[in-house]
Amino acid sequence: PPPPPPPPPPAAAATAAAASDKGTAKAAACGVAAEAAACGGAIMSEAEKIRWDAEGEKLKVEGNAAFKEGRWGAAEHKWTLALEKRPGDVALLSNRSAARLAMGRPHAALSDALEAVRLKPGWAKARSRHAAALEVLGFF
Repeated sequence: PPPPPPPPPPAAAATAAAASDKGTAKAAACGVAAEAAACGGAIMSEAEKIRWDAEGEKLKVEGNAAFKEGRWGAAEHKWTLALEKRPGDVALLSNRSAARLAMGRPHAALSDALEAVRLKPGWAKARSRHAAALEVLGFF
């Protein structure tokens, strides 16, 4: 029988829950330590958070368009950039999983799918991405 699937990626180190009251806005906007550095290490204003999220949405839409055109690599790239703006966005993780699977990268697809399932266990699309990656890997 094939080996079991790899474990899900570790949870984000710096979360909004772990942030101090003063850093809560930055932690909520940045999500994880790597993204906190991208936020410039300062607390984000409401306007900055809105712009940050708008940039993530723009990248998501661009990724969606690339995927529909069959440009899997471009879609993966756009969704990766969007995840830097919107870490933990399960739709982005799910979408990137589909792109990675289409590009013949089932292990990377599985990693994204598992993270989406971890973040939103009841979401059927995350479960279907997980199953699709496992199928390509020979588990079904």
